[in-house]
Amino acid sequence: MKKLLFAYLGAMFLASCTVTIPLQTNLSEQTLLLAENRNIKVNYSLESEVPDGYINYINVLKNGTETTYDATHKYASATAFSKVWESYFSSKFNAYAKEEMKVDVVLKSLHLRQNNTTSIGMTALTGTSQMNVEAIGEFYVKVEFRGQVYEKDISVNVSEYNDIRTGNIGGIAYSSNAVNPTQQKSKLLESCLNRSVLEFENFLKSIMQNQ
Repeated sequence: MKKLLFAYLGAMFLASCTVTIPLQTNLSEQTLLLAENRNIKVNYSLESEVPDGYINYINVLKNGTETTYDATHKYASATAFSKVWESYFSSKFNAYAKEEMKVDVVLKSLHLRQNNTTSIGMTALTGTSQMNVEAIGEFYVKVEFRGQVYEKDISVNVSEYNDIRTGNIGGIAYSSNAVNPTQQKSKLLESCLNRSVLEFENFLKSIMQNQ
């Protein structure tokens, strides 16, 4: 019964507090390795339809029931998006090249999703809750190059496992995570933005191959 109470209190805590997710906006080693260096000057515009501030957090129970929390997590989505993509354009294109390319990138949506793989009953019985945490982004890109226009919608999903263990020592309740949940969300969001760059790179390679 006490474990069931801990699980209930945990859910109430999630719904009542606000977590600020720290920014991590570095280009990953994989992105730097796989993205080509191009002797092209890029004129780009970045637009985010997701403002800095609250980011939607969707909690999915094992039975499929979904609850969307729109005021429990804060993240500078627009800032992170701009920093990652600006780093990519500045490091992989030549500002002094004669040939030019125009690129528009729009962040359409960005949110977090927690898929619980342990039922509430099992959590109450064992004190352990297992989940898969996802960062999901939707992007629109438009490329104008050598008189042609190319457009693409990009969907990105990155995920990682975590678990929460609850217990009681000397009458004092405690909980611990396999991975720090706030840092995990920060890293997943950074990875999501990096993956969007790599998906754009694949799109750009197909454009260049058809020239």
